Amino acid sequence: MIPETIGRYRINAELGRGGMSTVYLAHDPHFERDVAIKLLPLELLHQPTFRRRFEQEAKVVAALDHPAIVPVYDFGEAAEQPYLVMRFMTGGSLSDRLKHGPMSLPEVAAIISHLAPALDEVHAHGIVHRDLKPSNILFDQRGKPFISDFGTAKLQDAHTKLTETGGAVGTPAYMSPEQIQGEYDLDGRSDIYTLGVILFEMLSGNHPFETNTPIAMAVKHMFEPVPRILDAEPDLPPRCQDVLLQAMAKQREDRFPTAVAFANTLEEVVAGLADEKSTPAEVTPGRRLALLIGADKFEDAVLAQLPEINLAVEQLADVLRNPAHGRFDEVTVLINQPGETIRRQISHFYADKTADDTLLLYFAGHAALDQRGRIFLTAPDTEHDYLRGTALPAAFIADEMDNSRARQQILLLDCTFSDSAKPELPGLIGRTIDPAAVFARNGHERIILAAHDSTQFNWNEGNIIGQTTPSRFTEFLLDGLQTGQADEDGDGRITLDELFAYIQNQCSQDTSPQRKTPRMWSLTQGDNPLIMGWHQADAVELPVEADRLPATNETKKAEPKLPPPARHWPQIQMRWLAVGAVLLVLAFLTITAAGYLAGNREVPKVNAGIAPQPTNTMRPTATAVSTTPPPTDTPATPQPTEAPPTAVPTTKPSPTTPPTETANTATAQLASSIFAAPSADAQELTFVSAGDSVTVLGRSQLGNWLYVRDAEGVEGFTFGPRFDWVGDLNDLPIMGEREGETDTAVSPTVCDNNACPRLTLDLYPLPGTRCEAGMRYRTIFMRGQGGDGQYTYYWNGGKMAGPMADGFGFEVGSSDGSTVIGSGKVVSGDGQTVEKDLFISDFDCN
Repeated sequence: MIPETIGRYRINAELGRGGMSTVYLAHDPHFERDVAIKLLPLELLHQPTFRRRFEQEAKVVAALDHPAIVPVYDFGEAAEQPYLVMRFMTGGSLSDRLKHGPMSLPEVAAIISHLAPALDEVHAHGIVHRDLKPSNILFDQRGKPFISDFGTAKLQDAHTKLTETGGAVGTPAYMSPEQIQGEYDLDGRSDIYTLGVILFEMLSGNHPFETNTPIAMAVKHMFEPVPRILDAEPDLPPRCQDVLLQAMAKQREDRFPTAVAFANTLEEVVAGLADEKSTPAEVTPGRRLALLIGADKFEDAVLAQLPEINLAVEQLADVLRNPAHGRFDEVTVLINQPGETIRRQISHFYADKTADDTLLLYFAGHAALDQRGRIFLTAPDTEHDYLRGTALPAAFIADEMDNSRARQQILLLDCTFSDSAKPELPGLIGRTIDPAAVFARNGHERIILAAHDSTQFNWNEGNIIGQTTPSRFTEFLLDGLQTGQADEDGDGRITLDELFAYIQNQCSQDTSPQRKTPRMWSLTQGDNPLIMGWHQADAVELPVEADRLPATNETKKAEPKLPPPARHWPQIQMRWLAVGAVLLVLAFLTITAAGYLAGNREVPKVNAGIAPQPTNTMRPTATAVSTTPPPTDTPATPQPTEAPPTAVPTTKPSPTTPPTETANTATAQLASSIFAAPSADAQELTFVSAGDSVTVLGRSQLGNWLYVRDAEGVEGFTFGPRFDWVGDLNDLPIMGEREGETDTAVSPTVCDNNACPRLTLDLYPLPGTRCEAGMRYRTIFMRGQGGDGQYTYYWNGGKMAGPMADGFGFEVGSSDGSTVIGSGKVVSGDGQTVEKDLFISDFDCN
């Protein structure tokens, strides 16, 4: 459950959750501002190492005073829970931006140049970040980048001992070769290597080394040459490869000495690119793009009773395209299209745009508030009693806006608003509409204009209450643009502020009781005003036909084929290592596990039927999706193994209960992926669109993931807060556990190799170290999923347990805290096999 308060801060929503911390959006009543609060998970509260790292982060950031480092506002403890209060970054993360593909060289250079002085400031204080990665580079509302998350930072101080074992700390995909080897004397050049990896990813859209295991990633970082960036992006200057080679040099002595030197060299490449051109290129502004949606025909009997909408979508399209007025480069019109078509068009509209583009989304029709006050836009196939599944959630549109690179975004809502709550409740006509509560996210230069500021109708179970006059919002908008009367200062440009003032003035002349009160919400508008149109006294009308989808079957134009919407969690392509890479793995093991090879063989001790203890769970709600980066600290960090140790089970695993088959239905409020495990880094099994329904079968052991089945029968984990679901996580069975059964193996699911789900394996160490009689023990958890439901578990080639239907836990030991490397395997009853490597470096007894 989400806590209501922490100290003086009021918690509003969960922003993200990882293995090391949970981050909440909160409000500070003293300063009347939103903040981000980081908390330790309950299972780590009594782990001294994690508490010290948590406290260290506060001290480190407090000692650093640089405008490109996310500031810490407060640090304290409430009810034995330490908390860290930081600035709430509304501009999203670099990982969010990378979902849309490569970035331009000037844009990349600007980001590196802004971060470089901050990184050098960190190094000047004797600190190595050790966990730089795209999700830890955040942006403010102006698009300026900041460095965040110093929880694993290394202080070059003899009194600092947060990694006594010398184990590798960080994210394998972004670790330097010396960091992978767990060297004590890391310096700032390790972070420069990581910045080079991030540079490659920004320029190409892909990580330089793509593998399916952390150990393979480590081998590539240590031994494989930097790939040619020109193979991925041939149009880049050749000098980009030289910059990458120096930044990602295997030997730190060969790298840039400082981050600023790195940034300066990259800026020289950008400057040289301009010098190489024989003629100066004219600077072209971003494109002006518009998507206009109108709906006035409804299949639903209740919606059909609402007042008819005077659609002027086509007229607006002509004005926007006219070079004398709107000057929009592309205008797409949708009239009375199904909800799914509108969803796909909206996703396509916001995808693959540049930061300089201006995007205008216009909607004319009916909108409704559900009983929770959430806004939905109706389509011809919307059902009044099933808004969640058939209407367009405003939260879906906001999410697509947030994931777009375009900074200038305009939303025009010429809607009649209805309240779908029960009519016997008081005050349901005239309820205030606040789109800003949904769309004020991610720091874009976003402005919203709405024709009304309150509901005009209430409808429920076939009854409609209320009345209104036809909206003239679009009429006045067109008039202001075409006649130029909205050009208040006479400079030939019509800003959005001027246009709204004109519309508001025209609406104020209506004296009827049902007159409309237009509203404007200016959300982080930039320094330059958004231009809606131009006015020239001698302009010639040049109407241009809009690219329209058919409004009726009489039109022969086919619906355009669109690429599918970009998924929020793109699946990483999997590749196997070549035979030669195996030899490199052995070389790597010689370096990193010398102590282990010298005779420190772990002795696994079985904890039968052990499973991770659940942390606080939260009820899935339809709260706004976080715009701060989701944590990527997933528990598993696989690595290869040496000779197999022996393991003797001390008790017999207890079978546990499978997920219930009770049909609890959840509806996707946002496009969501279904994964093989409760992690965005796990294999993606399928994808559900906003409005799709799934059956809830259970939950994850940790966090707030739901285990669901979609309409095609695919089962897996999906992130709960992206779904509308009225149940309680605490009432759901935990996947993988079975209770009340005998020691006899459960009958396997009847299926063959083609019918059984694909087998997956969860393999990770649980938090905490048990220290006893000079030995240090960590608990390893293994859990099979898929297949026929019957699993046999192996560790380093030796059978540990099974066949059984649940997960399995056991301990591995280290006498001196040195790294333990092993391999886990699960075999399902239908013959499928999955094997993973695991690298365990933290055996801290303090």
